Amino acid sequence: MMYDQAHGGTMSYDESQGGGTMLDAQQVYFSDFAGQQAYDNQPQQHAYAGGMHRYSVSDTFSPTAGVAPPMLTANDLPPPAALDYQMPLEPRDVPFAVYDPHDGITPMSKFDNIAAVLRHRSRTTGRAPAYWVLDSKGKEISSITWDKLSSRAEKVAQVIRDKSSLYRGDRVALIYRDTEIIEFAIALLGCFIAGVVAVPINDLEDYVKLNTILTSTQAHLALTTDNNLKAFQRDITAQKLTWPRGVEWWKTNEFGSFHPKKKDETPPLAVPDLAYIEFSRAPTGDLRGVVMSHRTIMHQMACLSAILDTVPSNTAGDTFNSSLRDKSGRPISGSKTTKGDILLSYLDPRHGIGMIMGVLLTVYGGHTNVWIERAAVETPGLYAHIITKYKATLMLADYPGLKRAAYNYQQDPMTTRNFKKGMEPNFQHVRLCLIDTLTVDCEFHEVLADRWLKPMRNPRARELVAPMLCLPEHGGMVISMRDWLGGEERMGCPLNLEIGSETSSIDERQKDKTEGKEKERTSGQNGFGSLIGGGGTTTPTERKERTELGEALLDREALKTNEVVVIAIGDEAKKRGNEAGTVRVGAFGYPIPDATLAVVDPETGLLASPHTIGEIWVDSPSLSGGFWALPKHTEQIFHARPYKFAHGDPTPMVIEPEFLRTGLLGTVIEGKVFVLGLYEDRLRQKVEWVEHGHEVAEFRYFFVQHIIVSIMKNVPKIFDCSAFDVFVNDEHLPIVLLESQSASTAPTTSGGPPRQLDTALLDSLSERCMEVLMQEHHLRVYCVMITAPNTLPKVFKNGRREIGNMLCRKEFDLGNLPCVHVKFGVERAVLNLPVGVDPMGGIWSPLASQTREDILLPGEKQYSGFDPREVVIDDRTSTPLNNFTSIVDLSQWRVARQAEELSYCTIDSRGKEAKGITWKKFDTKVAAVAIYLKNKVKVRAGNCLMLMYTHSEDFVYAVHACFCLGVTAIPMAPLDQNRLSEDAPAILHIIAEYKVKAIIANQEVDHLLKLKVVSQHLKSSAQVLKISMPPIYNTTKPSKQNSGCRDLGLTMQPAWVQPGFPALVWIYWTPDQRRLAVQLGHDTIMGVCKVQKETCQMTSSRPVMGCVRSTSGLGFIHSVLMGIFVGAPTYLLSPVEFAQNPGSLFQTLSRYKIKDTYATPQMLDHAMAMMPGKGFALHELKNMMISSEGRPRVDVFQKVRLHFAATGLDRTAINTIYSHILNPMIASRSYMCIEPIELWLDTRALRRGLIYPVDPDSDPKALLVQDSGMVPVSTQIAIVNPESRHLCHDGEFGEIWVVSEACVKSFYMSKDLFDSERFDGRTVDGDPTVQYVRTGDLGFLYNVSRPIGPNGAQVDMQVLFVLGSIGETFEINGLSHFPMDIEYSVEKCHRSIVSGGR
Repeated sequence: MMYDQAHGGTMSYDESQGGGTMLDAQQVYFSDFAGQQAYDNQPQQHAYAGGMHRYSVSDTFSPTAGVAPPMLTANDLPPPAALDYQMPLEPRDVPFAVYDPHDGITPMSKFDNIAAVLRHRSRTTGRAPAYWVLDSKGKEISSITWDKLSSRAEKVAQVIRDKSSLYRGDRVALIYRDTEIIEFAIALLGCFIAGVVAVPINDLEDYVKLNTILTSTQAHLALTTDNNLKAFQRDITAQKLTWPRGVEWWKTNEFGSFHPKKKDETPPLAVPDLAYIEFSRAPTGDLRGVVMSHRTIMHQMACLSAILDTVPSNTAGDTFNSSLRDKSGRPISGSKTTKGDILLSYLDPRHGIGMIMGVLLTVYGGHTNVWIERAAVETPGLYAHIITKYKATLMLADYPGLKRAAYNYQQDPMTTRNFKKGMEPNFQHVRLCLIDTLTVDCEFHEVLADRWLKPMRNPRARELVAPMLCLPEHGGMVISMRDWLGGEERMGCPLNLEIGSETSSIDERQKDKTEGKEKERTSGQNGFGSLIGGGGTTTPTERKERTELGEALLDREALKTNEVVVIAIGDEAKKRGNEAGTVRVGAFGYPIPDATLAVVDPETGLLASPHTIGEIWVDSPSLSGGFWALPKHTEQIFHARPYKFAHGDPTPMVIEPEFLRTGLLGTVIEGKVFVLGLYEDRLRQKVEWVEHGHEVAEFRYFFVQHIIVSIMKNVPKIFDCSAFDVFVNDEHLPIVLLESQSASTAPTTSGGPPRQLDTALLDSLSERCMEVLMQEHHLRVYCVMITAPNTLPKVFKNGRREIGNMLCRKEFDLGNLPCVHVKFGVERAVLNLPVGVDPMGGIWSPLASQTREDILLPGEKQYSGFDPREVVIDDRTSTPLNNFTSIVDLSQWRVARQAEELSYCTIDSRGKEAKGITWKKFDTKVAAVAIYLKNKVKVRAGNCLMLMYTHSEDFVYAVHACFCLGVTAIPMAPLDQNRLSEDAPAILHIIAEYKVKAIIANQEVDHLLKLKVVSQHLKSSAQVLKISMPPIYNTTKPSKQNSGCRDLGLTMQPAWVQPGFPALVWIYWTPDQRRLAVQLGHDTIMGVCKVQKETCQMTSSRPVMGCVRSTSGLGFIHSVLMGIFVGAPTYLLSPVEFAQNPGSLFQTLSRYKIKDTYATPQMLDHAMAMMPGKGFALHELKNMMISSEGRPRVDVFQKVRLHFAATGLDRTAINTIYSHILNPMIASRSYMCIEPIELWLDTRALRRGLIYPVDPDSDPKALLVQDSGMVPVSTQIAIVNPESRHLCHDGEFGEIWVVSEACVKSFYMSKDLFDSERFDGRTVDGDPTVQYVRTGDLGFLYNVSRPIGPNGAQVDMQVLFVLGSIGETFEINGLSHFPMDIEYSVEKCHRSIVSGGR
């Protein structure tokens, strides 16, 4: 909706006049502004966003500005006291028409736009100076008169009209430096005259921003200067950037002036409603353009001119009553004696208030603009000298510049006074010092007025100071400032606050409204619409109080709850400004004329209650119409509608009119606007307490500026700081950012080494910061982040570069904040950390267990079925394999039965076979190694040998030779040359602890151990550890034997096959590098092979493949045992060869039609990364076992299935197995004939020990887990509470206990009582005779039904889900957490974190 339509009754323009230059708004405004915008194709971001939590754009939040409050029932209505709303302030009128200050007779209402005013200036005051531009030293570098300015602007317009292909309303970019203010003004005014839309660009070094603006506005013409264009070309070439496409570049400094041959040749003005588009960045860094119409500009100019007209004079007036007016409504005794003002400014003239005052108001009022570079303010005395020399009447400044000038004067007054001989500083002409700011600095106002302006001979020093509340994100328009217009009685709010009372009396408010209505009836009308009005009568004392800058002293604690409790006001507030527990705040003034201002709850859109903090919403013809090309944002921000509820009525009532959301938080006291900061600059934190037996929770609010002040005053060594909060798990967590020189690693001297960080100092600074904020604000800080000075993202705000807290929050979310030290205060900051049933005892305590039992009863106990296989039959001979007590006896039987058949064959990386080994030759090879060990090494039964081999046939011979001799074999991986410092001590400790008699190795490892670097390292390590290094023997080429083991008397002794005799030791290393050694007797070895054969349905007709490291587990079983157990040939492929060419494994599987094989997830990841899944057939592979020692990875199945889809690999052949150091196969998916079973678990229930499957669509935080299969044959699983030893019920998880022939019986040579307990698990409520092995892993059994077979008959299955190791879980507040879930969350939170923590 257009402002001229929305405010049709209050617009100052006479729309019935036929001589206006404005085109029809329906034709131009909508076609240029709205018609070309793709409403539905814009990114779905919200301009102000954080839903309930943030005002600016955020990835986390979304706005609720345009959403009505929910319908309430009668019972839900708030109490009557809560329905007391502060209604929007009624707009004031300007009580007179605005005339041209140079002649006093030309009404400014006759001009529709600034271009028309410029032509008027050229005709009436052509020779008067319009601009003077000074450099940083105060030297004049350029100037221009109104006639010349107008002539050159007309020339720009003529060139655009005649030589460009632009239509009226097309966009034109203006690219000038701030020092080129004259060239910029010429280009801007030229665009106005030509009827095109100007797009000022003020950040010339930001090429990304420049390109974005040119693209989004579809600007095909850019106006600039010769110097700028050359700089652009140089920078773009140097930085190898892309020159913006489709844009013509014109140098306006070469255009010259417009000289019509006849006076009537100046073309008539025909301009669109849209004047210019101003781009600025939101606090989050998002770039947005705000559209400004000519109507908006002219209305704002009229308001500002009226305010300036009423500023009291510095000279003594006469006795004539200043309130008397002539028939036109003008004051007869005007307080202003000069024609036009001298405006001195150093603010950027290309955007915001710098452009509004420095270009637009300068033209509108015919003022003279003296512009100086900002650096001039830094020079002591120079700023004061320029003010004096040019007799400035208006100063446009900001706090940083004024503070520098004032403090320079405080430090050395004589430098300022003697800056220019014969010209002492004199500010007597200054009528107003306008300060661009968002918050008022009361303390500095006293310094500015009393210690700088007053000593400079200005008699009205206190009245000069006038902070201006502008909207930098919305075009820089002014919404409140100090003025002497009067009419505040009509705003409908109390103008005199009674300290100590909640609000002014009803009678007083009623009286104010009555006076306002009376004034409306008597106000005059004369052609300027709403800017004309009568003047009320007030006493001189009241008038003085109301025009003074308001100050208030507020209660700090009340502000935390959004309440405004005024402790003192006015002069009393100044006297008591240093009281503890108070905040001194200053007012800007009343809202500008014709502005309707409301204070609204930013989260709900409801009108705020009186005496509370809310977001300031404003409606005025002086404000922009919306964002460029962002219609949804425009609707939410520029057309927001507040609501209220009537007593007893649950229907929300919409408040008229539509408002602009400013994003400013503040309040109204005595009709004046007080701002405490931006919405983004407010932190919130939840507090909880118990009252009358009920939990109560409320928010407390903190302003970043107050936090910064406290930190800078009380924490040493801080360069700068800021703060923001993040919204996590329904809680706001405050984060404080500190910049300190102590966090810098920059060398102290040029070329020196980097400085080492003092971690203790940084930690103490963090702790001190937390203490200060807790003591002064009761703010519980979540974390303090420290970094070096000038490393955090900065924004330019009101003349000062400061840390952009919303940019920091954005970088924090992305993980890009460059901090060197972080200290957390989670225990103090986070309230909603979940707490278990028993915070001290944890989830396994009797209380927590009983609570779960109460929830789950009546429920079945969790234990699996048992499928005993008493007899295992050899498929060739139907011989029961139970007849064999050891693998040695079975191998010798195989030799006797199938002597000439293939037993072993090695495959190289190219897939080429080596010479195969028959069973007979295998027997003689084993016998040769055994004889060598017996005669050369002198081993005896019961001795320990360390086997250090590569993955080879030599290793298989050595293992079986040890079995034949009754020697305990300890297989170990070869030493890694790159890890000698870790491997060597580990090997030596094993040698010493297990009394290893010798190390036997093959040729490759023997060569490695004899290398000088390795042998010396082992020798020196042995000396340090005081361990004697045993001899090393090479078994690759022992003396050849023609006879087999039985012929040589190498047979098993009965004692060697007894349950307690250690035939084999497997050594494992835990993640925390603890060593675990498990011993396997021949009974266990045979049991492992039996379970493997029966579960995987292995026969002698299909070969066995050994490719995984063979020192332990399934790698050892498949490489050394299973071929012998089932009577099939074994093919060996070294893991090293596989790493070089992963395809060799799959070609072997395909060539020999191997049915069952074993691999690790890491092997498959490597293969899929290195080779394509094609070129071989895997349809014969029925069981690819993928081991997992804990919870299986959920991505492996799909990755393998998709990668090898072209090979014919059946999806049901990809099977997870649960492998453990105490049992190589506790559960397996082999031959289940179904895909993995997936469950999505409720994580909150899981932390409490419960299993609660959920729908992932309804719970996005659910945890995905996959089953590990069913129990193998001769195996039973029970899920047991590890503390109470009771069986767990269905619906909870517990420790996985297993009983099986494949379980190892003990740790090797362990004397730890806890180790023995792991092999003696007996349930309290189960069969006490069953002796379980405790895995130390947590999991649960789950019953499912799946269709299997060609007919799809439903089959019930009980599958095991493994969750993780009980030893790695940790408990917080009685809740259990799995580290892998924490790690997964961390890995997914940032793109730079690689899976696995690398």
